[in-house]
Amino acid sequence: MSLEEEISNELAEKMCSDIDFQILSDMLISACGWTRIVLGPMTKEHGDQIDLWVNNNVKGPYQTRGIVWIFQNESDAVHFTLKWVN
Repeated sequence: MSLEEEISNELAEKMCSDIDFQILSDMLISACGWTRIVLGPMTKEHGDQIDLWVNNNVKGPYQTRGIVWIFQNESDAVHFTLKWVN
């Protein structure tokens, strides 16, 4: 397989994964009442801090893809917003 084909395949897989997340999150928000929060661009270090905080503080189910987070519990979403959204 050529380098061009590898890059093309990787991009196609990422696009499919992004679309899957978008469909799943839209369904959870509209049908199940989950809350979506979109963060601004950040550094890897800031993202690592957020991941650590979420692991230690979020009680209910959540999903994330890049800067998009969805939470099942409204209280988790509120606490996340107060801590990380400027």
